[in-house]
Amino acid sequence: MNLLLASGRPINNIGTNPADTIASGYGASYLLVPRGSVGTTDWKFSTDLAFTYRPKWGKDRLTVNLDIFNILNGDAVTEVVETSQDSAGGVDRRYGLPSSFQTPRYVRFSVGFDY
Repeated sequence: MNLLLASGRPINNIGTNPADTIASGYGASYLLVPRGSVGTTDWKFSTDLAFTYRPKWGKDRLTVNLDIFNILNGDAVTEVVETSQDSAGGVDRRYGLPSSFQTPRYVRFSVGFDY
C-alpha cells in the first residue's frame, strides 16, 4: 500500500504589457500580482495498492502482479490556466479554469517469469 498526500501548488496571475513593444514581440509575460498570492490548487490524496502472487507450483519463477492506482478515484485539480490576459492585453476568460487533473483510477496487471 502506498499513500500520498500532497499540498496544492501556488497559482499565479500572469499578464502581458502590450505597451512594451520590444518585449511584447518576444511574448513577454509579467506577474500581475506577487507570485503564488492568488491561492493554491487542490490537495492531492491518492491510495495505491499492490498485490503479488507466487504460486508454489511455479518454483519461485512465476510472479503475477496486480497494481491498483488511485483506488479512491480522487479527481483533484493539479493545474489551472494562469494567464489572465491575452497577447493584446485583453481579458482571457479561461483564467482560473482547470487545465489538469489528478490521474483517475487505473489498474496494471503483469506476469513475470524468471528463466
